[in-house]
Amino acid sequence: DKALVTRLNVHIVSSASGGTGGAISAEIGFLIRHMTETIKIPVEINLVLMCASPNPLANADLSSASAISCLLEVNHYFRTNGLHPPLPGLAEGVASKPPFDHVKLLY
Repeated sequence: DKALVTRLNVHIVSSASGGTGGAISAEIGFLIRHMTETIKIPVEINLVLMCASPNPLANADLSSASAISCLLEVNHYFRTNGLHPPLPGLAEGVASKPPFDHVKLLY
């Protein structure tokens, strides 16, 4: 019932180091924003990214590259206020907002 919901608080928790959703976290944020805009429910989307020190014995280069890529992608969305100009079929306003309202980086 929309009358009972004043604001949704969504927390997406992921690792930036690869293998646990870092590469898809922005898409999940955009999906949630699209769904809530479509049904007219206010939402606050928070991303909690964990970034562990790479283990030199276990694909440290791949882990570091994944983390850098994830952080650059999140940074891009905040610098440009979203992914792209509005597209047909996308709820108005979704494409002009970053996928997250807040990002916490845990290291």
